[in-house]
Amino acid sequence: MYRFLEPEVTQVDVDMQSMSIVGNVVNYMFLFVLFFIGCYGLYTVIRLGRQRELFPNRLMYPNYCRISDCIDAEGFICYIRPRLTVLSIIMLIFGLLFLLQQFVPVLDHLYVYTAAMALPVVAYIWFTRCLKKASRIFW
Repeated sequence: MYRFLEPEVTQVDVDMQSMSIVGNVVNYMFLFVLFFIGCYGLYTVIRLGRQRELFPNRLMYPNYCRISDCIDAEGFICYIRPRLTVLSIIMLIFGLLFLLQQFVPVLDHLYVYTAAMALPVVAYIWFTRCLKKASRIFW
C-alpha cells in the first residue's frame, strides 16, 4: 500500500552485495593461508630444532630437491631455520593484523589493508629467493 516508502532494490545494489560477499570470501581465504603458512612454518622450525635432520617438507626445500641429494644437511638447517622462523612470525603477525582489520572499524583504512596484504607477499618472495640461494649452495 505504501510502496513509495520502501527503498527500491536495483541491480547495482544486488551486484554490490555479491561483490562484498566475494571480497569477504577472498579475505578469509587469504587469512587462512597466512595462518596456515605461519603455523606450519613454526612447526617445521621446532621439528628441525629437535631432530636436527632433514625430513619431507614442501615448504622448506628448493625446487623439489630430494633430501638424499643434499650436500650439507646440517649447514642447510642452520641456513634455513632462522629464515623460516622470520617468515612464519611475519605471516602470523600480519594474519593477526589482517584479522583485526576485518573486525575493528578503526583499522579499516587502505594503508592497513595494503600493508596486511602486501608485506606477507614480500616476505614470501624474500623466502623463495633464500630457497633459490640455498639450492645453489647445498644441492
